[in-house]
Amino acid sequence: MAEIFDVFGFRPSEPVPADPLRAAYCAEPDWRSSGIRHLADLVGGIDALAALDSVPFDDEPFAWDGMPDAERDRVAAVLECIEAGVVASPHPDLDQILAAIVADSGRTPRARVDTESVTIARRLLRRVADHQPAAVARSTPARTAAAIVWLALQSNGRLGRRQPLTADALWRMFGVSSCVRRGWELLDAVGLGRIDPEPMSGRKPGPWLAAASLLHSRTRHQLVQRRDAQVELFVDEHQRRVEARPVHVRNDGLAELRGRRVVPRWARVGVDGSRATVALMTGEDEEHAELLMLTVPDARALVAMLTGALGAGLPRSI
Repeated sequence: MAEIFDVFGFRPSEPVPADPLRAAYCAEPDWRSSGIRHLADLVGGIDALAALDSVPFDDEPFAWDGMPDAERDRVAAVLECIEAGVVASPHPDLDQILAAIVADSGRTPRARVDTESVTIARRLLRRVADHQPAAVARSTPARTAAAIVWLALQSNGRLGRRQPLTADALWRMFGVSSCVRRGWELLDAVGLGRIDPEPMSGRKPGPWLAAASLLHSRTRHQLVQRRDAQVELFVDEHQRRVEARPVHVRNDGLAELRGRRVVPRWARVGVDGSRATVALMTGEDEEHAELLMLTVPDARALVAMLTGALGAGLPRSI
């Protein structure tokens, strides 16, 4: 089989990669591979993108394991403010419970936030404490807590005028003024970088938590759909290129040559500028005529190829 491809000057047709996601990620830069790379950046890398799912996070308690004793009090103060500022609800969509601001008797009103977002806030606090412990103490516990919850909600599209809960309402629940700047400081502290999730939108990018463990199930669901669509496009394009190749290996191992038949009409030698050129006219009729221009050396090479092919006789099989 290798001799056939040596003769024709083509590589064998490549099958669809066993792992098309990673193949697209490592492919030459184009709009398909760029899309996969951008998605990988949004979730923390190609391994995270491959493993990404949309299973909701449970109501997960704060992970104290391995926390240095010197940091525990400061982290505990922020965590206490988070727990005091929001009420985790397992049914955030029931009667717009995500938006509801409730007042427990004799207590400060608290915002009802879905349990998954509260879990993300706890994970984010732990990540800040691990990556830059000093950042936890750069503001009051209430402002740090409000900024962390804002990051958890805002980066997952859970805050805004079109959402049941707004940032202004969130600040009121924590008894603080705007903590947006504090939120950006904490985002820098966790070492995730500033990534624009929609670089083609033309809008000013908001915060984005580029780690799958910090992305809400609804956000991950959208990313999974985009990932699968990109992979499907890559596979379809790969198959299209394979089918368009003039040499194709069939399932039985034989080489199949794909081309269109042409009828030679005439050939003339002329001058193109200062160089001699051979004009070759092909086509079944005048409407389908095609003019090919060859240099004299290429024309002689073509004659030699045709002569050699005809002299070899008809093969039994290709």
